[in-house]
Amino acid sequence: GYYCEAGTQVPTECPRGYYCGLGTSSPIPCPVGTWSNQSFSVSRSACKDCPPGTECPAGSSLPSLCSPGTFARRRGQEFCDDCDVGKQQADQGATSCGPCDAGAYCPRGSSVALRCSAGTFSSTTDLGDISQCLSCSPGSACAPGSITPRQCMPGTFASDYRTGECSQCDNGTYQSSPNATACKMCVPGSWCPVGASSPLSCREGLYSSATGLFAEEQCSACVTGSACVTGSTFPTPCLPGSTAGTQGLAECERCDGGSFQPVEGETACLSCPLGNFCPLGASASLPCGSGRYGNTTELSAGSQCVLSPPGASSATGSSQAMICDSGTFQKLSGQSTCEHCNNDAGHYQPATAATTCLLCSPGHWCTASLDIPCSKDTYNPHYGNNSQLACLSCPANSTTDGRDGQRSIAACVCRGGFLDTLAMRPLRAVCVTCPSGSLCKSPGVVVDALPIKRGYYRLSAASQDVRRCPDAYVNCSDAMECEESSSGCRGTVNGSATWDGCNSGLTGIFCMLCNESLLNGQLSYSEYAPEDRVYYSVARDDSPASCQRCGNRVSAAIMMVVVLVAMGTATGLVYTWLQKHDLVLTKPVASFFKTFKPHNKVKLIIGAVSATQAEPRTNH
Repeated sequence: GYYCEAGTQVPTECPRGYYCGLGTSSPIPCPVGTWSNQSFSVSRSACKDCPPGTECPAGSSLPSLCSPGTFARRRGQEFCDDCDVGKQQADQGATSCGPCDAGAYCPRGSSVALRCSAGTFSSTTDLGDISQCLSCSPGSACAPGSITPRQCMPGTFASDYRTGECSQCDNGTYQSSPNATACKMCVPGSWCPVGASSPLSCREGLYSSATGLFAEEQCSACVTGSACVTGSTFPTPCLPGSTAGTQGLAECERCDGGSFQPVEGETACLSCPLGNFCPLGASASLPCGSGRYGNTTELSAGSQCVLSPPGASSATGSSQAMICDSGTFQKLSGQSTCEHCNNDAGHYQPATAATTCLLCSPGHWCTASLDIPCSKDTYNPHYGNNSQLACLSCPANSTTDGRDGQRSIAACVCRGGFLDTLAMRPLRAVCVTCPSGSLCKSPGVVVDALPIKRGYYRLSAASQDVRRCPDAYVNCSDAMECEESSSGCRGTVNGSATWDGCNSGLTGIFCMLCNESLLNGQLSYSEYAPEDRVYYSVARDDSPASCQRCGNRVSAAIMMVVVLVAMGTATGLVYTWLQKHDLVLTKPVASFFKTFKPHNKVKLIIGAVSATQAEPRTNH
């Protein structure tokens, strides 16, 4: 903690910034980058590292703050470093330097940024020399320390590089745009004082066709027949619908209501014609609006035009109302046109001046003025149709039988050669080809009234199955059928739902049974007297098939049975006698006797009796 110089008897205390070991003859300074603020230090360990932002030369008793323009980033620095080029540091004790300001430059060791000179600028940082500042371009100016060029404002300009301040435009020129390098000549219709950013217009009633004016007194007065708005370059002729009679007018006078002027630059207005109206300032007469007409002159408003009445119309500009033609109508007043009846589908009107249309009726289609019946073989069930396509064709193989104007599909009947099966009645006809043996050449034949030829038969009025009767050829010479046939199937003429087409008294399939109810009333068979019983008589060339009364034929049949019994008994006795005497018989004779054996005789008798008692309708 002390040092002893040579020749001294009293040791000296070790000063701050130094240390003194045992036997030290002179104090030892703390090394570079360290310091010590204590006296009597005995070793190097008493010296502390110098902190960042300070410098410590050898023997420092305290750290010294870095001065502006310098910095110490590390601990234990002997001296602070100068700020690099393009950097600056205004504070003491800095550990780093900041970038140079935009619009300035910083040499090495700068404590403050130096501004770029007038006419130059810098938008970047870290400049280290004035030569790095950029020149200001024409149309802009740069004050000292400019970061960016300042463009010249309207009314000013800069024609050269490195301009520090923009210049004003001269008399008779202007500049409306920023960043200009020159000024423009003042345009016609205006004047431009010093520093003008835009032309100042000649006031209303004045004009100027020249350029470069710098005072309003240089503008000229507007001539008669024209008007000059603010900034006019030439007098403007009065527009159609207006006039001007004096000089120096800013605005032309409009034509009064009821008059108009179609030509520019005129001093008088014309009278409004018929069918038109002319409002204030009209450049042309305006036609009365649709649905109105004008029958007087000098109308000044559309409301003065008269409304057209119902049944008539008025087109635009009409001087009178027009009556609606046939096929058109108008129910309202004040309409421009008459409406076509076919606008409302299926309506028509044959008269003029009508206020309504008539609804087209079923069975017809209508043009605007005509009601046209649907043609034959078509029908229309609906009201209000305006197309012939509304008339629908009858179903296949059907017809209206020459009638037009039909309202319903029910009016369609089957054509000749076809019959209606009635399958879809009463809705519509279903027509099929008439069967062979039927008579349906005429239209309108239906199945339950189907005419049948003579010699033909069908089971019922609903049947389409027509068959030729087995006896249809009788009395027809060599033909299979004819109108003169004697068949019991007499056919039909008009058809019938109940009549079976048989000859009187006959019934059944092919009319080959007797209809006893027709012959004997409602008596049952057991109540018939023998002579009232009947039998079927086949058709012959000379007589038709019919039912005949039996009369005395029953008694005759009984007598025949008695005779047959007697004959059979006698035959049996002879045959027995011949066998008993062993006589040989020829084949025919043996066959005869075999037939009339007793048991066979019984069969014959029973058969004969049964035949007489059977149903009369089956007897021949």
